[in-house]
Amino acid sequence: MINHIVLFRFKKSISNQEINQVFESIKELASMFPGISNFSWGKNSNQEKMSVGYEYALFLQFDSEETRTKYQQHPFNEKISKEIVIPALCTQTNPAVVFDFSCNDRVSA
Repeated sequence: MINHIVLFRFKKSISNQEINQVFESIKELASMFPGISNFSWGKNSNQEKMSVGYEYALFLQFDSEETRTKYQQHPFNEKISKEIVIPALCTQTNPAVVFDFSCNDRVSA
């Protein structure tokens, strides 16, 4: 299993409706792949003030490297990136951060 995390910095002028549209478009793409077992997103609610300006996060779980590659290379991914996601992001350095990791080890409580 591969966890896919994306942190976003949106333009200050963007509305909540436009932010919802970004995530609804990504959700539509994710729904095309049965190998995606989790889709969630939300606004940062951490009180520690360590988010360095990233206000929203997206979380997907892919069942395999193959599913992740298909998702990333899908034409709809390119379309929504160019037409919806990128125009909504702030123009400063690092408007988004992407981090993927495999679930190999688990710590028991």
